[in-house]
Amino acid sequence: MSENPTPEVVEAAAPAVVQTAPIWAAAKREFALPSASEYLSKFLQGGHVWAEFQQALKAAAPNVVTSDLDGVLPTPIVAPVYNGLIGRRPVIDAIGTRAMPAGGKVFIRPSVTTHTTVGLSNGENVALDQGTLVITDNQVTKAVYGGYVKLSEEAMDWSSPEVLSVLLDDMARVYAKQTETVVETALEAGITATETLSGSNTPAGWVNFIWAASETILNDSSHLPTHLFVSPDYWAALGKLEDDAGRPLFPQVGPMNAFGNVGVGTLAGNAFGLSVVVCPHLASFAAIGNADGFEIFEQQKGAISAEANDGSLSRTIAFRGYLATLMIDENKFVKQG
Repeated sequence: MSENPTPEVVEAAAPAVVQTAPIWAAAKREFALPSASEYLSKFLQGGHVWAEFQQALKAAAPNVVTSDLDGVLPTPIVAPVYNGLIGRRPVIDAIGTRAMPAGGKVFIRPSVTTHTTVGLSNGENVALDQGTLVITDNQVTKAVYGGYVKLSEEAMDWSSPEVLSVLLDDMARVYAKQTETVVETALEAGITATETLSGSNTPAGWVNFIWAASETILNDSSHLPTHLFVSPDYWAALGKLEDDAGRPLFPQVGPMNAFGNVGVGTLAGNAFGLSVVVCPHLASFAAIGNADGFEIFEQQKGAISAEANDGSLSRTIAFRGYLATLMIDENKFVKQG
C-alpha cells in the first residue's frame, strides 16, 4: 500500500431539468369602472381590499387635458383695446386755437402793417407830423382734414368690446397727430429770420443763440420771446447739458442757480426763461418766438355716420375737422440756421 494514495474523483451530478409551461405575453386586463354599489362595498370592506381597489381605480382613471375641452374653454378678451398712438398736440396746446368763421372757404385776418406817426410838435400853429395807418388783409384758406371707414353691421353688432368706440378713439388720435404735424410744418416754414446755433451740446452755444435771437426779435418787433420750440434731437441735447462741474443744467429738482428744468417725462419745460415746447414731427429744428405772432384756427367737426348707399348692411364712419394757420408777425420768431 502506497504512502500517498491517489484521491478518488467524484463527478458532480448534472442539475435536474424542470419542464415548465411557456409564459405567453398578454394584454393588460382592463379595469372596469365600478358602479356606485360596488364602490361602497369595497369601501366598507376596508383594509388591503380597499387599498388595492383605490390603486386600481386611480390607474384606470382616464386622462382629461385641455385639448379635449375645446367646447367649454372660453377665450376671454382683456379690455380695453391697447392703442399705442398718442394724439399729442404740444404746439397747438402751447399756442392755442382761435375760432374759425363758419362761412366761406377763405376768410380775412387783418393786421396793421404801417403805423401812425406821433412826433414832437413842430411849433405853435405848425402842423404836426403827418402819418397814416395801413391794414393789410391776410387771407387765410380753410383746409379739411379727415378720414373714413366702411363698417359692416355685423362688425358693429357682434364685436366685444364694441368696435365702434375703438374706431372713433383711433380716428381722434390720428386726427390729432395729423393736425399737429401740419401746424409744426407751417411754423417752421413761416420763420425766415435765423441765428446760428453752434454747438448744441454746449451751454455756451445755446446761450449765444438764445440771446442773439432774442435781440433780433426785440429790435424787429419790440416784443420779447415767450417760447422755445425744439425738435426731439434738440430737446435731448438740452437735457444733456452740464456745467463745468458736470452737474445737469436743467435738473428736475434744481438748485437755486439752475437755468430751468427739462425732463424726459414731459414734452414741456422751462429753459433760459422760456417755455419749452417739443415739436415731435420735426427734425433739427430750434426756434424762439412770441406765441402771439403765429395763429391757429380750428373747427373740430368730430365723427359723422351715414348709411351705405350701395345696398350693403354697413355704415360709413368719418372723422373730420377744419384747420388753418397764419404767421401773422414773422418778426416775432427766429430759428437756428
